[in-house]
Amino acid sequence: MSFNSSASLDDQQRIRFVDVSGIGSSGKSAVTDLLREFDGLYVPHFQFEFDLIRAPGGLLDLRHAVQEDWSPVRSHAALNRFRRLVRTLGIDAKPWQLGKLISSGSQRYSRQFGPSYFKIWETFCEALVALRYRAEWPYDDYEISGWWRVAKRVLKRLGMREAFLHQVTVIDGSRFDTLARHAMQQLYAPLMTPGQTLAILNNALEPFNPSPGLDLLGDARQIVVVRDPRDVFATGQKASGDVKTRGMQAFDNDGLNKTFLASDDVSAFCLRHRLHWDSLPKSRDRRIMRIWFEDLVEKPEQTVAEILRFLDLDPAGHTAPRTAFKPEVSRKSVRAARHFPDQEAIAVITDKLPDCLYPDW
Repeated sequence: MSFNSSASLDDQQRIRFVDVSGIGSSGKSAVTDLLREFDGLYVPHFQFEFDLIRAPGGLLDLRHAVQEDWSPVRSHAALNRFRRLVRTLGIDAKPWQLGKLISSGSQRYSRQFGPSYFKIWETFCEALVALRYRAEWPYDDYEISGWWRVAKRVLKRLGMREAFLHQVTVIDGSRFDTLARHAMQQLYAPLMTPGQTLAILNNALEPFNPSPGLDLLGDARQIVVVRDPRDVFATGQKASGDVKTRGMQAFDNDGLNKTFLASDDVSAFCLRHRLHWDSLPKSRDRRIMRIWFEDLVEKPEQTVAEILRFLDLDPAGHTAPRTAFKPEVSRKSVRAARHFPDQEAIAVITDKLPDCLYPDW
């Protein structure tokens, strides 16, 4: 497993990636369910989100540090941080492996992607390193415990200065996108069955500034699903004793996993939604498609046809219609807020987020 010239890496590219994203409980799983019905596509479980790109310290942060805003200090630190994240997301610890359990983030990517997961990303990291040398490098000490920093100062005063030299890495990020693209190809290739050429990602890039992520993935696309915030608020409530409210919750709402919406407080909910909505790209990018969840479930024929054109999918490949995507079921959650017990909260959302509302609500 090695990286060759940029030309040969581009020639090897076979998998096209499509990121399906949203701004929180927006119904993006309806799109992944739809795509699940097509031949030639790899679609993961709707709850699996590949976080190695967008997570703090992930590919996007590393790309920024080694390519867009390079410095010897930040690029060195960013590569070390990425390596730690790869390990945190990848460890598949056994119950008796206490050390690994402590280091694991429980995502267990090495189980999802197979034993080559760690080797792929280690090879990628090594390809970014232009030079290594040992030197006094105080910046690494910023990330260790305060007690250890004090101990190092004492030991240095006792004449052990050279024992605490660091291994400094000089990073060359000029081929970052090519190398990252190749790593992603290698990572997803074992998951693809013969005939599959399109891999779906769940919220891997986020919708706010997806262009860098689309660049590093190559010939990639993104579908961003938006939804009327009144329905997001009504169906995203946490566990409630109110029968009417509980009955509105989305099927995957366990009472806690939607608390990130800040729907306990309608003012906080509106502020969060406003900041997310206003951060969506204003300029048009042909690689990005924005759709309303309401259009998908109420006008499925028209909206599905638009998605197929955007992804260059042959309608003949839709061999299992209505087996995963069932608009008649999803349609029941549209305008659910009309029946929400606290109509004063719904009125606040209507007043504060007028430009975010579905036009035909």
